[in-house]
Amino acid sequence: MGFKLLTDWSWFDSFFFTLITITTIGYGEPPTLTNEARYFATFLIILGVGTLGYALSVVIQSVVSLEIISSLGKRRLMKELKDLENHYIVCVAGRVGRRISQEITDRNLDCVIIENDEHKAETFTDQGDRIMLGDATNEEVLKNAGLERARGLVCAVNSDPENLYIVS
Repeated sequence: MGFKLLTDWSWFDSFFFTLITITTIGYGEPPTLTNEARYFATFLIILGVGTLGYALSVVIQSVVSLEIISSLGKRRLMKELKDLENHYIVCVAGRVGRRISQEITDRNLDCVIIENDEHKAETFTDQGDRIMLGDATNEEVLKNAGLERARGLVCAVNSDPENLYIVS
């Protein structure tokens, strides 16, 4: 609108010059550009680049904040697991493991759920469960869940060989 009012350009020429100004493509200055239109172009460049910079900073800040929150949540969980004793570890992959973990928590007993499916893990986390994302067949994951201090281990993975591997 500014270029249309300040020059004798058509609507499309005004739109096109606004577009190449904001995107900083800069094909060069048209010969019919007036001083008023130059001031407007300067304002448009500052406003466009400033808006883009602000939008990028908001997006980056959101991503960094989510990463920090996620990292702090993992750190809190690991500290909590180090202090946990006489708890149950449930290796979950389906509705049976979910039902067992619910039964344990309904009895006010401590429970750590190990899940390797990130989507399922989010569901457990949203419900307030202690969830570790990882493969229960990995000995390090079981150690991090406090296997040495646990009261019991429940293997409810869909595969019998994996269940046997976990308990051995």
